Amino acid sequence: MTTKDKGRSGGDRPTPKTTNTRHSTGLHRQSRKLLDLLRAGPRSTCDLIEAHGILRPGARAYDLRLAGYAVLTERIVDLDEKGRTHRYVARYHLAAGGAA
Repeated sequence: MTTKDKGRSGGDRPTPKTTNTRHSTGLHRQSRKLLDLLRAGPRSTCDLIEAHGILRPGARAYDLRLAGYAVLTERIVDLDEKGRTHRYVARYHLAAGGAA
């Protein structure tokens, strides 16, 4: 076997990745969930991860901002579900009106 033939059998080409365009428009499911929660009031990163299963809340808040929502961030000290103190935790809330 030559180095040219390594890793491929008989000139097979990799198939191009296909994207699922069914969900490409609109917001990600977790972003929609975050929006609904923020409409009810401010939420901290710890709360969003532990109680609501939203992973990477900062990224979801960013997605909402790109979609035109006025999501504000403030830094707080918060406790997680085990009672540990976390400094500089983000707390997100919608600005008055909710949309930018």
